[in-house]
Amino acid sequence: PEILYLRDVFAAISIAVLLLRPLFVHRRVDLPLALALSALALHGLWGLVLGLPAFQVGFGAKIFMYLIYGLAMWPIVQSRWRGLLKVAGLIFVVSLLGVGANYVPGMCPWEGIKSDTSSGAVTTTRTWWQGSTARLPGFARNSISAAILLGVTGMLTMVWLRQPWLRLVSAGLGLMAIIATTSKGMVLAFPLAAAWLMVGRGTRHARIGAAMVLALCSLGLLLPIVMVFFGVGGGLRAKDWPILILSVWQRFSDVWPAAFELLPDGLAALAGTGLGSIGTPQSFGLRPHLANPGDSLAIFMLVNFGVAGALYYLAPACMVRSTSGRVPDSV
Repeated sequence: PEILYLRDVFAAISIAVLLLRPLFVHRRVDLPLALALSALALHGLWGLVLGLPAFQVGFGAKIFMYLIYGLAMWPIVQSRWRGLLKVAGLIFVVSLLGVGANYVPGMCPWEGIKSDTSSGAVTTTRTWWQGSTARLPGFARNSISAAILLGVTGMLTMVWLRQPWLRLVSAGLGLMAIIATTSKGMVLAFPLAAAWLMVGRGTRHARIGAAMVLALCSLGLLLPIVMVFFGVGGGLRAKDWPILILSVWQRFSDVWPAAFELLPDGLAALAGTGLGSIGTPQSFGLRPHLANPGDSLAIFMLVNFGVAGALYYLAPACMVRSTSGRVPDSV
């Protein structure tokens, strides 16, 4: 099971090579990559200052390393768009088949199997339910991962397919599979993105897409703040919510308020609680009983990085138009 963590070694080596190669070959520094790594290091140092154990901070660095990895790999991916779309299409088909195969028996033979390793128990696939409804993981490690794979590769597959009817079929199959995972975020996001891909092209179309991304990111940032600090979530009752989206109420009334309580007191809260201060890394800290899943990228950013986290969260949305403008017209 430890072989799973070779992916982290591969990502770390790739980042190191892509950072050092321009320095030794061209005598220049990849400034965006260097700044991102420096910011991550500073947030890690802040976590240590606040008393987080080094392993907890390191685990947090492991999680956010993949954002740095994406930044480092972007120029390479940008020059190989057609290949990326073909690979995404293959992953989309495999993910569809996985959820479909999972739906028929209700549970795959390997689900829930655990192995004891030197670093603790490792589960092959997480088995869980929303009420009496199974959350289907397909071939992924959990239903959330399956939904993300379906959503992201489904969008790229629709870009690859030129005929509108093929795009419509892909969107329909993708949405049905995502619903089977019961992952609410992707159930909401996928139809919006799919509808945008189905309608037109051109400059106006790109402007609408950029506005949609910025609006959704702004909503994702403001929603937990409004729910917690304006007391909106506390007035909602569990029985008012359908069972399939009951976890939304749990976020509003319990998870998000508890997440903000992890922040330090006073002005120090503006800098966040430091790298690895929320989510799985808490299991390796001094207060595992306060472990909080966050269940929101915005919450993760705000708790780990404070005000800077809000800027990190919104920056990609603000840059999406200039970035998409460099994508080849053939794509």
